[in-house]
Parts: sequence; structure tokens; C-alpha cells
Amino acid sequence: MGFAGIALLVFSSHQGGQNSAAGIFAILISTASWAFGAVVLTRNARGATGITALFIQFFSASLVLWAAVVLSGELKSFSLSDVSTAAWWSLCYLVLISSVCGYGVFIWLSRRTSPAISNSFFYVAPVVAMVAATAVFGEPLTGLKMTAAGISLCGVILIVSTGRKKI
Repeated sequence: MGFAGIALLVFSSHQGGQNSAAGIFAILISTASWAFGAVVLTRNARGATGITALFIQFFSASLVLWAAVVLSGELKSFSLSDVSTAAWWSLCYLVLISSVCGYGVFIWLSRRTSPAISNSFFYVAPVVAMVAATAVFGEPLTGLKMTAAGISLCGVILIVSTGRKKI
């Protein structure tokens, strides 16, 4: 249910613009891949500290993304001078707030609860991002987005209510 909510949220964010089936598919696959990796990490890296686990995840992801960039040919047409100031600020936000803080919270959760509950974080984070984008940047909050957020949060409620473990 949470996955369906995120899929609808991604779709609703691209309404009125260009919908890229490949882009939407990539976002959904990345969510599923992260959940899978988190389960593997929780079960196999028990001795790793939070920082070490975070480094392993970031480094692994960067290798996969660099391979995708090279194989897609995107690197040939890329120029640093074409990157806008707004894009650099967005990257800073993603690295500092979303990645370091967000994944730090996830690592903390994964050490204190079941993989199912800690992975529910990834169904809550896009909803938080949607609300933040509305509050900070004035992004429109449509009925479809609110419905998608509700579906995603219902999935989280189902996960949390069936898999309770004290934090």
C-alpha cells in the first residue's frame, strides 16, 4: 500500500509536465532497492557502526549511479558550467538534509526496530518532502497528491500496527 502511494505521488508530481515512464520506474525501483538493501544491511552488517553502514550505502549507491551515468552516455554532454546556482543549492540540500540527516535517522531506526518498521521511513520521507516543498517553495498541493500521501501513510500505519517493537 505504501509503495502504491509513493507511485501515485510520483505520478501526481509530474502531471501537467512531461511524464517520463523511465524516470517514474527508476524512482520506484530505487525505493524498492533501498528497502531490499536495508534488509540485507540489517541482517548482515551487525558489527558496522551507524557511520560505517552509512558510508557503505553511500559508496555503493555512488558506484551504481556513476555506472549508470557512464553507460547512458550522459557524461559526454555534461558541463559543470551549465549547472545553475539553484541546482547546486538543491544538491547541498539533498546531501546534507535528505541524505545525511534522513539516512542517519534511518540507520538509528534500523538498529532499534525491525526492517519492516525502519523501512516505513521511506514511505514517510516523500510525504514530508511534499509538505516541505509546499511550505517553503509554494509548490501546489493538489487533491491527487494528498490522496497519494494518505495512501502511503495508511501503508505505514499498517506496517507499524502489525510489527510493533519498542524503540
